[in-house]
Formats: sequence, structure tokens, C-alpha cells
Amino acid sequence: MKRGTKNEFVVGYAKMFGVSIQKLEYLEQKILNIPYVTEVDFDAAPLEGKQLCVLVGYDIPVGATDYWILRRDFKRAVIKSAKECGLNRTEDLIEDYGEHFYFVFDASAWF
Repeated sequence: MKRGTKNEFVVGYAKMFGVSIQKLEYLEQKILNIPYVTEVDFDAAPLEGKQLCVLVGYDIPVGATDYWILRRDFKRAVIKSAKECGLNRTEDLIEDYGEHFYFVFDASAWF
């Protein structure tokens, strides 16, 4: 299955709601440049409510002595990248799926 901006469902939702695919591609590239990122995927269906959900895969070494600091800094870097792209974090919790974090951003500025 294709991920991120290569996923035809993501592209379709973006077009349906008038969101530039270039904005998604730029966000995707910014996040992919963060250390320990393995992949980026989007749940674009919430664009209907002017939100964007971002699933970010990570591979932080479990044996790292500063593991929890790396995780914290990783999440902050994703949030910073999204903010630089005009997205603001919502009050939703950042969910941890073990190898992925799930972020919800307010995408109102993209409309």
C-alpha cells in the first residue's frame, strides 16, 4: 500500500476539499527529514472538518540511554514542522502505536 502523498486516497481527499497536494508534499518532506522517522502517512478524511491526521513512523533505539528524551524531542520536531507549514496542534492526545505516533492538526489555514 502506498503511503503519504503517494496514496491515491490522500490525493483524492485533498482535491475534494481544495487542499493543495504541494502543501502535503512539503509537510511530508519536512517530517521525513527528522531523525528517526521511518515513514509518513496521512488520514486526509478529517480535512472535511479542517483537520489533518498524520501518522509518523519512528525507529528510536530502545537501548538509548536518553530514549525518553529522544521520544519527546521527536514529537516536538514533528509539531514544529507542522507549525512551519501552517498547521496547529489540536488538543487531541498524541497517540503512540508502538512504532508510530498519531498527530491531529488544525488545518484551517490551508483553506
